[in-house]
Amino acid sequence: MGMYGRSEGGTRVTVKKQTLLAALKKNREGHRAIFLKAQEGFRRLCIEHLDKMIADAKAGRSFATSIGLKAPQDHTREYDVNIQMLEMSEDDKLVISEEQFRHFVQDDWEWLEDFLSNSAQYI
Repeated sequence: MGMYGRSEGGTRVTVKKQTLLAALKKNREGHRAIFLKAQEGFRRLCIEHLDKMIADAKAGRSFATSIGLKAPQDHTREYDVNIQMLEMSEDDKLVISEEQFRHFVQDDWEWLEDFLSNSAQYI
């Protein structure tokens, strides 16, 4: 099969474990930074809405009973599980699928678009 090739499960590539780990850790840091910033903005916006609701309720005005904001999603655990699996591997080189390559190296996950669009409203 060489450096890369096709198999029953699709395209596969052989990669150095340390290179893969470095990419995955870098992507984890980027994801975590976006999440923490979005979470901070989400909290600030929630507090603003709640403060207005409390002020309206105290003043006897009509007020909303929910704020309807979607909390930022944290996918850090997905990175952590994969990092730990790679760190525990005794192999120096690993064969990974095209899907794993997209996730680990290109940071392209199924949830990425929703994560970024949701986070953007708070950053």
